Amino acid sequence: MNELWAKAVSEVTEPENISRFEEIKAGGSERSFYRLFARDGSTYILQESKKYDEFQEYILIGEFFLKWGISVPRILSVLQKDGIAVIEDVGAFTIQAAARKYLQVENYCRLIELYKRILLELIKLQRIPVPELPIQIRSRRFDFDYYRWETDYFLQNCALKFFSSQDVNTKELNRGFASLAASLQEEPMFAVHRDFQSQNILLDKEEVEDGRISIIDFQSSRLGSCFYDVASLLKDPYVELPADIHDQLFDFYLKELQEEGIRRELSPESARVLYNRVSLQRLMQALGAYGNLGINKGKKEFLQYIPPAARLLYSTLEELDSFPNIRSIAERLFRDLARFFKK
Repeated sequence: MNELWAKAVSEVTEPENISRFEEIKAGGSERSFYRLFARDGSTYILQESKKYDEFQEYILIGEFFLKWGISVPRILSVLQKDGIAVIEDVGAFTIQAAARKYLQVENYCRLIELYKRILLELIKLQRIPVPELPIQIRSRRFDFDYYRWETDYFLQNCALKFFSSQDVNTKELNRGFASLAASLQEEPMFAVHRDFQSQNILLDKEEVEDGRISIIDFQSSRLGSCFYDVASLLKDPYVELPADIHDQLFDFYLKELQEEGIRRELSPESARVLYNRVSLQRLMQALGAYGNLGINKGKKEFLQYIPPAARLLYSTLEELDSFPNIRSIAERLFRDLARFFKK
């Protein structure tokens, strides 16, 4: 253990109490995470970040969410200038792993109950009044420019680079992207996690019935549509939910949301249209991320998620009667999947 680690740990326990540590694979993150094992049986997570601003936002937003009763890890010790923090170990089991286990054994009742608990936790986040949110969240918005950044990210890193679809009519496609962004920027604003998918939600025990659910990787939270995080969770390429379970969970979410007084003006039909539009946006962002991580950053394990993301994108477009120019490229990518993954 180096000197900085020892200094951070000393605010929590004696450094000599730590017997060993192991690095935690952090997905697409550029931060480093380590699980520290203490001789008394306790465990802690040590986070290192070279991005000072992002680290500061993680600490500030994490402490804010804790005050509002959102289930995020407690921050135990911070070395602000060094980008090091010791945080609560909230578990090593992801929702992705739990959901896949339930799907494999067809235990759909447990799967549904697990996701309902997560959706209720999400609604707690969405209930926070916007004026009460820290400036770090309020100053970042899903506006027209940000939505267009996401879809251009998809175009450059997935459609053009990953599939090499050079025959794409980018002028027509950008017109479709602009139309989608214009429709979404009119949505009322709520706190949005921005990456509310199954790898960013942890369980403190493998048997999840009574286990604690915790949300991580929240430092990029911003304002946007309440449906963005729901789309991230229910149309998640890491866990492809069966269509009937997806629909049941969305109906549950909408009912609970409106009982909290949020988006009561929406009929189930209009809510579903808005949700599908946001899902379309989110899935293109995810496809862009998988292409970027898999090709530009050499993390090829992310390429395996392009087929499920493309399937979800295609099925979402089938539910919408608009955006024919986006549909055309989705159909192209969908047809190319089998050919590409035979290589």
